Amino acid sequence: MPSSSTLLRPSLITGEYPERQDRLQPWLETLLARLTRRVAKQRLARPVQLRKLLSQVEQQGADVKNWSEADLRAELARLRQRMQAEGLTEELMFRSFAIVRETAHRILDKRHYDVQVIGGWLMINGMLAEMDTGEGKTLTASLPACTAAFAGIPVHVITANDYLVERDAREMEPLYNALGLSVGT
Repeated sequence: MPSSSTLLRPSLITGEYPERQDRLQPWLETLLARLTRRVAKQRLARPVQLRKLLSQVEQQGADVKNWSEADLRAELARLRQRMQAEGLTEELMFRSFAIVRETAHRILDKRHYDVQVIGGWLMINGMLAEMDTGEGKTLTASLPACTAAFAGIPVHVITANDYLVERDAREMEPLYNALGLSVGT
């Protein structure tokens, strides 16, 4: 996982929406990078890894469930500070997912199902998660969106059309606001 120092952030030099510069690589280096990335992603999506994810999020969620609103806000502030300093480590992402999941339950009366947690995990790790209509893509996207935002990464959630933009923004705004994030359309 990249540290915060390697993540692209808005600045005077990089601009409001930083982009990586294309770098020409020798063919062998390109091939090795592709193979390494493919192996890493296959390993990440293995059932053993996903069971660990679900177990950790569930375990941390059991703690979060008993917290007061003040405790939740205090832990969220600590989490954001750590994520901005340490980056997207597994431990911090598990914690973030547990906090977002519990907050969604409290605010929206919706709790992320395991398949949504897995989908969010794949997305935060740079993979695509295909979901059918009605499986909760909007709620799923809240996990990686909030987690990235906590780490200081600018986030834009994009959807298929203007109607869905308005609907999803209106539906998710209470959750994002409760987590100290804003929504724009």
